[in-house]
Amino acid sequence: MNMGTIYKITNNINDKIYIGQTIGAIQDRWYHHVYDALVKKIKTKLGRAIRKYGESSFTIEIIEVTDRLDEREVYFIQFFNSIRKGYNIKIGGNGGPHSSSTKKKIGNANAKRVWTEEMRENMSKAIKSWHEERGFVPRSEDFKRKISIANSNRKMPIKAMEKFQKYNESIMKSVVCITNGKEYPSIAAASKELNLNSSQLGQHLKGKHRHVKGLVFRYK
Repeated sequence: MNMGTIYKITNNINDKIYIGQTIGAIQDRWYHHVYDALVKKIKTKLGRAIRKYGESSFTIEIIEVTDRLDEREVYFIQFFNSIRKGYNIKIGGNGGPHSSSTKKKIGNANAKRVWTEEMRENMSKAIKSWHEERGFVPRSEDFKRKISIANSNRKMPIKAMEKFQKYNESIMKSVVCITNGKEYPSIAAASKELNLNSSQLGQHLKGKHRHVKGLVFRYK
């Protein structure tokens, strides 16, 4: 059987994810996702999200190296609930639907598991530790640069380009934490340093929440 990787694409704005599999490099797989979204205009949930938020709003990472790609893709799609709360549209397993008997077996196996938030958090920590031990820690800025270079030769409609630019400018505004008096270059930077949910912080800055974990922010 072919060895390959199960990867996770995360939207850093709303934390929605997509689980996929590949036997190639994940950077190449991401390039194809971006190409399909911006050039071929595919109408999948992930494709629409890339067009809406811009490719630089996403990160891709390896979550497992395995020779059981179909089985593990199905597992992680169910684990992260990425059909209902993310961008996957099928249960997985080589991109196609499973037979009734396969779905039944998967359902019976997962019925015995009750995933609590603590279990999910521990799983995330384990994945992060696994990355660090093997040198798979995502280098988002470097990856964004490579994607930018790769896409520099592709023409994008002016309206789409203006839309992406306007959106990126809005999320790159500096923010100030009134509670601790510190300034951050962006929502993403503040969220990362203070371990906050970037989507919740964005909603707070729009006036929809009074605070985020007891912290109060404003745009600079």
